[in-house]
Amino acid sequence: MDLKKYFIMENEYSLHFCEISKIENLIRYKDDNLPGMYTTNFTLIKEDFELYEKIIAEINKRKNEGKAFLRIETEFPISNKVIDKFPIKPDYNTFLIMDIATKNYKNINGNDKGIVNIANTKTIIDAGIEADIAANIFGMGDFVYDRIKRKVEIYQQTNSKINFYVCFFEGKAVGTCEMMIDKNLNMAKIEDFDVLSDYQRKGFGSQMLFHFLKEAEIQKVDTAYVVTDDNDTAKEMYKKCGFKAIGKKYELFFNL
Repeated sequence: MDLKKYFIMENEYSLHFCEISKIENLIRYKDDNLPGMYTTNFTLIKEDFELYEKIIAEINKRKNEGKAFLRIETEFPISNKVIDKFPIKPDYNTFLIMDIATKNYKNINGNDKGIVNIANTKTIIDAGIEADIAANIFGMGDFVYDRIKRKVEIYQQTNSKINFYVCFFEGKAVGTCEMMIDKNLNMAKIEDFDVLSDYQRKGFGSQMLFHFLKEAEIQKVDTAYVVTDDNDTAKEMYKKCGFKAIGKKYELFFNL
């Protein structure tokens, strides 16, 4: 499976938030508006040549800048032999890339009482913000407020390809998600998928996926994909809805 298009799409998504600097096969992504956000402040290493030395240099750079963390992404697995050498023990995470043909939305059976709306009015945006905070505050603490504020800034930019969606049930916002469509790449990226805990396993997540894939097909995009933690139970919902694992990407996270 050629994953090149998926990695290009990942880069296009990040560019909504980040400035980048390139040094040979290393790319640094930086979001000065929210420097504490892990997903938009990281270094992508494109090949494993002198990998250990490159990462040590990144650790030292981040320390000299007074940063609290270093996040490394790679498109290839990292051996335990390399990981065990680091003076700071990192967390090592594997993420699955899972895709589906958008025309297969017809095979997804969601809860049709869930009404999915694009967040194009203040009322819907405010409801989505409230739901996003409720879904993530336990894991993120007060950082969740700065995170959703930053994301809404991006959603509202006129040149943004990322749209924010909110799922309502009986007038209450019960789920949120982003979708980015790139017609040049013929792909849709589904990101930051959340359903409030009291409404999980009730078909609302599937209903949201049904809506996203249908919308992407209407826009004549053939493929949609997600990136999900290999250890996350969310991947089971994606499998149930017809997504297939097609590849992986990898992360090292250092607390400095």
